Amino acid sequence: MMRHTDSGLAIYDFPTMAGSWLPAFNESMLSTINSWRFDMDLPEISLFQVLIHFFHRLGALFILFFMVFIHIKMYQKSHHYSNTVKINLYALEIVVVVQILLGATTIWTAKNPFITSFHVVNGAAVLGTCFLLSLRLSDLSFLRDK
Repeated sequence: MMRHTDSGLAIYDFPTMAGSWLPAFNESMLSTINSWRFDMDLPEISLFQVLIHFFHRLGALFILFFMVFIHIKMYQKSHHYSNTVKINLYALEIVVVVQILLGATTIWTAKNPFITSFHVVNGAAVLGTCFLLSLRLSDLSFLRDK
């Protein structure tokens, strides 16, 4: 959604958003963002693009908190999980943290093509690692011949 709506620099700063910790999502904020984009020789954006970017960041925050929750639960019941599952979970934690750092670096470098591409590739790694972890935690006994 970010790429297809060109919302990548709809909020141009991090960790603040258009200079504010709590964005107002009003014409003043949009004017500030578009003024920055004009200085960077970028086209104007709409409030819809700002909202898409904001929800992208909010999703990242949700995933980070969810990862902490999962880590705590796994630590409490570590004897229930195999070492393979634990390694997969640690790998997921690493790629999620790297993804968040790459997202911030994408903003700080004004979408450096290398950093932005690595952010996209690492996002695919997050998805793949989640899928692998879900397979390892699933009961797939229904697939066996009876």
